[in-house]
Amino acid sequence: MECSNCKTINNEGQQICSNCGCFLSNQVQSLPSSSTTSSSSDTSSDKVGFLGILLFCIPIIGVIMYFVWHDEFPKKARKAIYLALWGFGATVLSMILSSMQKFK
Repeated sequence: MECSNCKTINNEGQQICSNCGCFLSNQVQSLPSSSTTSSSSDTSSDKVGFLGILLFCIPIIGVIMYFVWHDEFPKKARKAIYLALWGFGATVLSMILSSMQKFK
């Protein structure tokens, strides 16, 4: 096991570096947690990206459906415009919440 402080090679069972006296067990434990943290943050950013794309598309789909159905199916067209408004509101709300998380 190599000491991160002085780069001295130590035996596997040692907890303290024989050269500088730094703790070796803390170095081993800190490495997996940092790699786990980065992978979980990548996963959460992927989820946020997918949710953002979905919330962006809902209002567009609702408006398109409204113009397609407004003469033939007025009730469906009204529901489609409501979908667009709810999607727009959800998009704005998610943008506000994500910007608040960045400032924490």
